[in-house]
Amino acid sequence: MQLSTNTMKIRSGPLAAMILGGTVLVGVMVWCLRTYEPTPMSWYPKCVFYQATGLHCPGCGGTRAMRALAHGEVGLAIRCNPLLIVGLPIMISMIAIQRRRERAGGLASPRLAWVLFFIMIVYFIGRNIPSPTNSPLAPPATVGQRTIPLSGIPSKHACSLWHPTDWPFSLG
Repeated sequence: MQLSTNTMKIRSGPLAAMILGGTVLVGVMVWCLRTYEPTPMSWYPKCVFYQATGLHCPGCGGTRAMRALAHGEVGLAIRCNPLLIVGLPIMISMIAIQRRRERAGGLASPRLAWVLFFIMIVYFIGRNIPSPTNSPLAPPATVGQRTIPLSGIPSKHACSLWHPTDWPFSLG
C-alpha cells in the first residue's frame, strides 16, 4: 500500500508542476496581451504567409482576437478570427471525444483529421474571397491608428478599421 502512495506522489509532482507552469504561462500571455497592443510595428510575430502572399491564413488576426478576449470583448475577438474563438473549442472537444473513444478500445479514425483539414481549407478560401480585404471572414485591416475601441478606450487596442482619415491621399 505504501508503494502505491509513493507512486501517486511521483505522478502528481510532474502533473502539479505542469499545471503550475501552464497557469503561469497563460497569466504572462494575458498580461502581455492586455499591456502591449499588436500593431504592425510591435514585437509580436508577424504572419510570414501573409507577408509573402498577401493572403490571410487561418491564423491571421489570432493575436488581435486573443487581445480582445483578454479585454473581455468577445464580439470583437470573433470578428478578428472567428475560427480561433468559436471553432477552436469545438475542435478541441472533438479531439477529446476521439481520444476517449480510442482509449475505450475504439478504432482510430482518420475522419476527424479530414474534417478538421476540410474546415481549415474552407475557412482559408472563405477569408480570401472575393479579396483578402473585402471578405467578411478576413481580419480587420491594420491601417493607421484608428482602431475599434475596447471598453470605450479609443485608438489603443485590438483590430483596426479602414477609415478615410487613415488614407494617405485625399478623395476630394
